[in-house]
Amino acid sequence: MDWVVQSGSGIRVEWGQAGARALGPHSAALVVVDVLSFTTAVSVAVGAGTAVLPYPWRDGGAEEFAALSTDVRTSLALSGTERIVDIGCGTGQFLRTVRDSGHRGCLVGTDIHPAAVAAVTALDTLHAFQADALHLPFPDADFDRATAMHLLYYLSDPAAGLAEMHRVTRPGGRVAVTLNQTATAPRLRALVAEHAARHGFATRPATQIWASAPTTATPLDVDSAAELMRIEFGHATVWRRDNALLFPTPGSVLRYADVLARFACGVPEDSPHRQQIAHSIGGEVRDWFARHGGPWRDPKGYTVLTAHT
Repeated sequence: MDWVVQSGSGIRVEWGQAGARALGPHSAALVVVDVLSFTTAVSVAVGAGTAVLPYPWRDGGAEEFAALSTDVRTSLALSGTERIVDIGCGTGQFLRTVRDSGHRGCLVGTDIHPAAVAAVTALDTLHAFQADALHLPFPDADFDRATAMHLLYYLSDPAAGLAEMHRVTRPGGRVAVTLNQTATAPRLRALVAEHAARHGFATRPATQIWASAPTTATPLDVDSAAELMRIEFGHATVWRRDNALLFPTPGSVLRYADVLARFACGVPEDSPHRQQIAHSIGGEVRDWFARHGGPWRDPKGYTVLTAHT
C-alpha cells in the first residue's frame, strides 16, 4: 500500500481509524485532528496565521459562505447596535463578518467544543461560551437577534433547540436558521447509493448521521425545519439560494463520493467493500468525463429560515 506509506513526503496524511493504523508503524509521531467542520478547520488555520490558498475543486465554497453571511445579516435587519448570539458558532466566522461590517452591538457565540470557544475568545470584541444548544447559559430575552447556521442537523432535539433560541431572544427580535438544501449533490449521491446498495449499505437519514439520539420521527430537511419554526414562532419566512458544486476531474468527484459513501451510506473506513464501491463508481465517473469532458456539476444550495419573536 504505497499510497498509505507516502514515502516521498515528510508529513503523511490519512483519514480515520484505518488510516491511523496504516500510518502508525511508519511514523515517528501520529497527530490526530478532530475536524469540527471544513469551515471551522479553515478558521483555526487562518487564526494561527496560516495562508489558505484556493483549493483545486473550485466548487465556490468561499463565495457561498460570503453569500450566506450576507443573506443572514440581511434577514436579521440589523441597525448596527443589536446584541447578537450565534449558537453553534464554530470559530466565529459569521460573528467576524458581522463585526467587520461595522456592527457596534455585543456579539456572542456558543459552541459545544472548547477549542472553538477558545478561538473565538481570542478575537477582539467577540465573546464565546461553551454550551449545549439545548441548554443555553443566558437569561430570558437576553438578545435582540439569534442565529444558528447549519446547526439543527446536529441536535438530538431540533424543536428544543429552537425553543431555546426563542427563550433567549427578546420580544420583537428576530431569529435566523440556515440549512443545506435536502438534495445536496443529488446526481453523485444517487450514484453512490446505487453502488453501496449492491453491497448491502442503505442511505441514512440526516438525523441518523448527525445526531446521537434523534427525537424527530422523520429526517430533518428544509420542510420539516420550517414546520418546526412555524410551531415554535407561529410563522417562518423561507428563502432559498441555489448553487452547485463543480468537480473538474474524475479524482475530485471520487474524493467526494468516498465521503458520501462513509457518511451518507454508512460504509466503514475499514470495510472490505469500500474499495470495491469506489472502483465501480470510478468506472462510471471516468466514462462520463470521457464522453462529456467535464466539469461534473451537481446542485447544492442552502435555505435561510427567519422568524420574529
